[in-house]
Amino acid sequence: MMYKLFLRLLRIGEKSAGDLKHRTQVHSNAYEDLSTESTHKSPFALEFPKKSIAIFIAFSIIASLLLFNTQKLMGQTMMIPREKLFALPDRSLVKISPNGKFISYLAKFDGVQNIIVSPTSDLSATKRITFESKSSVGAYKWLFEDNFIIYSKDTDGDENDILYLINIETLETEQITEKGRKAYAAMMSIDKPSEIVYMINDRNPSYFDAYLYNIHTKTKKMLFQNDVYISLDFDSNLNMRFGTKVAEDGSYEIYQFQPHNTDPKLFFSIPFEDTSTSGIIGLNRRADKLLFVNSVGREFSTLYEADLASDTLKIIGEPLNADISGVHVHPETLDVDSFAYTYDKVRHVFLNDKVGALFNFLQSELDGEVEIISRSKDDKFWIVSNEKDDGPLEYYFFDGKKLEFLFVHNQKLLELPLNKMHPVEIKSRDGLTLMSYLSLPVDTLQQDVLRPQNPIPLVLYVHGGPNARDFWGYNSVHQWLTNRGYAVLSVNYRGSTGFGKSFIRAGDGQWAAKMHDDLLDAVSWAIDKGITTQDKVAIFGGSYGGYATLVGLTMTPETFACGVDIVGPSNLKTLYESIPPYWEPFKHSLRAKFGFDPQNKEHDEILKSKSPIFHVQNITKPVLIAHGANDPRVKQAESDQIIDKLDELGIKYTYLLYPDEGHGFKKEYNRISFFGFAEKFLASCFDIPKYEVLSDAELAHTTAQIKTNITE
Repeated sequence: MMYKLFLRLLRIGEKSAGDLKHRTQVHSNAYEDLSTESTHKSPFALEFPKKSIAIFIAFSIIASLLLFNTQKLMGQTMMIPREKLFALPDRSLVKISPNGKFISYLAKFDGVQNIIVSPTSDLSATKRITFESKSSVGAYKWLFEDNFIIYSKDTDGDENDILYLINIETLETEQITEKGRKAYAAMMSIDKPSEIVYMINDRNPSYFDAYLYNIHTKTKKMLFQNDVYISLDFDSNLNMRFGTKVAEDGSYEIYQFQPHNTDPKLFFSIPFEDTSTSGIIGLNRRADKLLFVNSVGREFSTLYEADLASDTLKIIGEPLNADISGVHVHPETLDVDSFAYTYDKVRHVFLNDKVGALFNFLQSELDGEVEIISRSKDDKFWIVSNEKDDGPLEYYFFDGKKLEFLFVHNQKLLELPLNKMHPVEIKSRDGLTLMSYLSLPVDTLQQDVLRPQNPIPLVLYVHGGPNARDFWGYNSVHQWLTNRGYAVLSVNYRGSTGFGKSFIRAGDGQWAAKMHDDLLDAVSWAIDKGITTQDKVAIFGGSYGGYATLVGLTMTPETFACGVDIVGPSNLKTLYESIPPYWEPFKHSLRAKFGFDPQNKEHDEILKSKSPIFHVQNITKPVLIAHGANDPRVKQAESDQIIDKLDELGIKYTYLLYPDEGHGFKKEYNRISFFGFAEKFLASCFDIPKYEVLSDAELAHTTAQIKTNITE
């Protein structure tokens, strides 16, 4: 089972839906946190493009092909319809039930994702079990009790996830939590199959209380009233065993509870500099061993096992050149089977020889990045994914002997002229190595050389976070832009995760400073390599990437020909003052990222110096800004206030406001239309005559409210 652990410590959001490989993933039945908003991603990470299981891409309407210009773009490959790249997937979040009798996945109905189940004995016998018509199912999880699934969804991107329980046989559905508060399912256990531990902030918006819900009696009871801990961990009997809280200096203190005893003792502390690379994974089924990652005294996060009976500690997994990015535990015993670390691509290390041998067989049969994404509780059946950079994600059923192909996440991507993504290392001006990913239109490449025959326009595509990272693999934005003739470069600038704690901490206080220098150094690298020229570089990103776009246009306007900002903050002071209540415990971390002390009035000037809104007068290039009105992380006001300033100064812009979206665009018609607006904008920026024109259908279905002072 795929879910994002590390920073289960940071229950600041729970959106996962199998998207980007943020921080440490843990694969198991019991540990999986459920909701639509990952606690493990950085606060200012954007919801798309989604990589891995829930990449939000692909589905086309055949009739729409008549709308597209099928001539070659800039003398290159035929244009891929935008809808094939940015619509919802055919299938995503594929899982196997604990009893091994069913597989399940999300599929689209009228633009909304719902859950489908099929018996493993007859995969063609599909059954739709949810009937959401407005907001897609965000995530779901099988219970150990046969025939039950718990799932979550929010309302128009507000990230206040509601939990639902459904019986797949009768389709009886129970709403467990109420609208307007944030909830997530924290623990399901093989030893307590009819009970669920869920967390909700309905009493204290800043912290999450723990409740026990019985699926048969449909009753709940409070397990723990929480006003202290940012994370709680439970054993297989659903007893609370560990709690993590933030100390005044930003360090983490992890307390141990004994069953039926609410008086905890301090177990260990994590210094602030290690909090992004250390944390609890979980207990084994016997609850005598604790699995956690820790970077104290080390550069990279390392996998430890604590024997709680003997009070001893040992290292069981040590990566070579990157932080641990994934852990497999046995679905029944919860003992560790393997771990992974990711520098340029994922590397797996197996501690269980049997599982390792089976994985080696899978790698010999498949030609991409292989992941075991779901396992039955007896470990006889696996769901396996195979990811490529130039094709759709493939899913397989594996019984330990025979590997059976199931389907791809998007049938429409098959046989399309997709481009490769190339890992490249770029040196920053002060000597850091920036692992980056470059995609180029294949028709432009010189033979045996990673550069085009002639320089072409480059889009610097900046990831959100900033404590997140870019990965190798299929990326819908890279495919879209390279198909249109652009080079695309994604840079893991300092502050990105996965490359050791020093690299993460090197980003503290460096917003609009050294973090931006890293992006500028990447642009210089691309120019020196002959990939592009100084006047042909656009900057494009969401959340922190949107902020980087605004920084680029306001503070280094000579570098970029234009910029696209999606839900980017424009004023760090108003951003800090408007965070959602469940981020309150993490304010020390935010202050470190921004590099200021709110008690020091002189530091207001520091925030001003790093806030694009105070440098708007420097904008000389076109800007496209887009925002979701329900964004709880970066409020709509962050875009509104910079638009007001642009209006006041008479600087040209286009502003897209989506009233039914949040921190990114989840709704299919909005995703497709946004990239249509962005495509037209970039074509205008670089004077490219051929692009896919926004269709009447796209304009009719989008909810975007368009404001611009540009006349055509």
